[in-house]
Amino acid sequence: ICDSWNMFDCFIVVVSMGLSILQFVSDDKMLDQILGLRGILRLLRLIVIFRKVSETQSSASRLKSRSSGNITMAADRVLDTLESLQGTRILDRKTRRDLQFACRVIASGDL
Repeated sequence: ICDSWNMFDCFIVVVSMGLSILQFVSDDKMLDQILGLRGILRLLRLIVIFRKVSETQSSASRLKSRSSGNITMAADRVLDTLESLQGTRILDRKTRRDLQFACRVIASGDL
């Protein structure tokens, strides 16, 4: 929340919303010219979004290089955990069947 790009993005969204509300409330000619700023605000918002995407891509590539390309998907980690739980003798038969069902659903990708 304290990121400067997020604050800037929030400011753009709030100002755009305020200008949209003013458009419905007033029919002033001067206000119509001011409302033209919404296009500029949309462009600024796109810049912020592209910046966030590039930061996300660069952090993902840093993470991938740090882990030597050994990044597993969250579903794979969940499957590994559930499969290790299936071998536990403490669990009753119904819970094991539920674990098997959950593993089949996650592995099929039909979530």
